[in-house]
Amino acid sequence: MTSGSVRSVRDPRLHLLALLCVLVAGSAVFSGNWVGGHEGYAYLWRAAEVQAQLELGTLWPRWCPDFYWGYGYPFFVFYPPGVFVLGALLGQGVGLILGLGLTAMLGSAALFYGTRRLALLWTSEVPARAAAVLATLAIYRFVQVSVRGDYAESVATGVLPWVLTEAVLLTRTRSLQQALAPGARLAMGIGALSMLHALTAVLGCAVVAVVGLVRWRSVLRVAVPALAGLVLGAAFWLPVAAHAPMVRFDQMVEPIEGATSYLWSDHFPTLAQRFTFWLWGFGGSLPGPEDGMSMATALVGWLVVAGAVTTWWRRRGSGAAGPLGATLLAWAATQVLMTPASSLLWEHVPGLAMFQFPWRLLALDLLLVALLAALTLEVGAWRPRALAGGLVGLAFLGALPISLACLRHAQEDPYPFEERGLAALEDPRGLQTLGRVTGDGAVPITTALRDEYLPKTVQRVPSGHPGGVEPGTLGPAQEQEGAWRRWVVRVPEAGPYRVSWFWFPGVAAAVQGEDVPTRPSAGRGLVELDLPAGDVVVDVWWEGTWATQLGALLAALGWAAALGLVGWRRGGRALDEGGPAAQVAADPVGGVG
Repeated sequence: MTSGSVRSVRDPRLHLLALLCVLVAGSAVFSGNWVGGHEGYAYLWRAAEVQAQLELGTLWPRWCPDFYWGYGYPFFVFYPPGVFVLGALLGQGVGLILGLGLTAMLGSAALFYGTRRLALLWTSEVPARAAAVLATLAIYRFVQVSVRGDYAESVATGVLPWVLTEAVLLTRTRSLQQALAPGARLAMGIGALSMLHALTAVLGCAVVAVVGLVRWRSVLRVAVPALAGLVLGAAFWLPVAAHAPMVRFDQMVEPIEGATSYLWSDHFPTLAQRFTFWLWGFGGSLPGPEDGMSMATALVGWLVVAGAVTTWWRRRGSGAAGPLGATLLAWAATQVLMTPASSLLWEHVPGLAMFQFPWRLLALDLLLVALLAALTLEVGAWRPRALAGGLVGLAFLGALPISLACLRHAQEDPYPFEERGLAALEDPRGLQTLGRVTGDGAVPITTALRDEYLPKTVQRVPSGHPGGVEPGTLGPAQEQEGAWRRWVVRVPEAGPYRVSWFWFPGVAAAVQGEDVPTRPSAGRGLVELDLPAGDVVVDVWWEGTWATQLGALLAALGWAAALGLVGWRRGGRALDEGGPAAQVAADPVGGVG
């Protein structure tokens, strides 16, 4: 870090600007109500489950014992729990609603400082601060937090610029010794994304791959830490790879009759949606133009793009315009990926369909627009300080009405709680009898609208709490603590019996204190085991699988190694903050160029 950068970090005006941006972007947090949007109550239920298991000492919860009428659900085997852990920790003493809101604001702070750090690789301090403001106050930030309620994606978006910064730094290193610290930080960034939001982690890996391929001579310096990042995220990726075939994962991208479509082909933003920055709506991930959710880039963003194109055209051929042209190319490619013109890619690239919504790429769009602003100010702006102030003013001018609209919307409490729902935040066992009332009756708390993580062995989905069960199935457990349950029953005759608990790899059982094998029952997919006649004590619990245990071990070792490398190389940070125009002149096509 250069001495100028150190002085800038110590400048209280920088942190005041960051605080203002975070408060404006997170206004809905202060309503005191929950605005779930597309996600509904899901985040609160997940956070409640995580909090209960954290209190029992489970640092990485996998099994949600209270979901699906209390039959249990392997949700966190397939969805990273990072945001819910943060929400549970920040919610201590203030409640989960505010805890998750503070987590979203933490993500906005990470986005502000991360965007500034990324821009400083090519620019001076003033353009970098302008870029940070534009990214944090982008329309899609309000959509993530206050409309969709997708806090996992919003926090992960805040990590993206940090990951990209380390990838660019690696392309500028000239020796293994120089590459150790940024390589370790890149691995930690990808590992952190893996624990926060899987789709943003995939997006981050894709961007890092592009950076490495553009600077092909440094591709190994980027690729090796990126792969190491997957090791740091192995606690998530390894169980997903091992067990995804056992759950209804494919329902994420399959049409379901009578249900809202979540197929990628139905969610390309229209041209009007990209430009209607003067309108603000609250939608819910509905197909195409049916969605009232804002998918526009703000007016200040379009002005930045126009200015960037003009500046590049005037300065083309000069070394200083290299990063600007490359960023423009990346921005244009992002726009194409959000249009039907890219349908062949969405259809044939493995895993891309899991994004479901092409407009998720607005998270990358906001970062690229911010970077375009910084580069334009640095390369070709007349009176850059005054112009940067104008851009910041326009960003706040456009964001304040949106912020107030989000606050008003939150105060209307669009997701009112039943008394039982509020009680379930304190004691998640209440979720076992709590359903969302719909036109078709009560829907169990699954936190996944399409049951995409429901085991495939469950062919007949339960329609209610296990209090009313069929013959041969043990009723509600007499004791429960976390992902462990105990039944004390009188068995009339020896034979196979079922317990009200979904079977999935990693579910174990004991009879009279002795471990016994389990199997899924036909149809219901419940845990089935052989019981002797007489008074019997049956214990069932989630103990994990080889994949969850190996993944956790690999991740722990990886994080220990990465933190050790960063600590060891702490003194060698000269490349960390790049520097202004002198850096650009020395490396005109660095990073994304």
